Amino acid sequence: MANTDSVKTFRFQKWTNALFRYQNRFFIIQDGWLQYYRNMDEIGNTIRGSMNLANVSFEKINSRKIMLQNDSRKMFLLADSVREMEEFLEEVNRNKSSKEKQNEYEDVTHPPRKSNTRAYLQMMK
Repeated sequence: MANTDSVKTFRFQKWTNALFRYQNRFFIIQDGWLQYYRNMDEIGNTIRGSMNLANVSFEKINSRKIMLQNDSRKMFLLADSVREMEEFLEEVNRNKSSKEKQNEYEDVTHPPRKSNTRAYLQMMK
């Protein structure tokens, strides 16, 4: 885990497909969203995928592997260590609960960033 401008960055292996299997990806959790990138240089520029954490659930496959799921997406993530996975899940839960509290007081959903337009449009369906 690394910090970039007070945003925690996690490196996990993400299941991509049967041909390429697990690939290294860099994840950040910000404003109730999980976003991932191919490498550290892409952070803040090219989002490869995102997931709204407002209604996310997870299933532990083992101590280092989880399945994250919300209404529209499913991700399988593999950590290098148990500690890294635990820190990640704590951060997911912290952001999930803060996003739920925020949604209690908001009637309008705003997109998190311009670069997340696709995820925002899916969220609005």
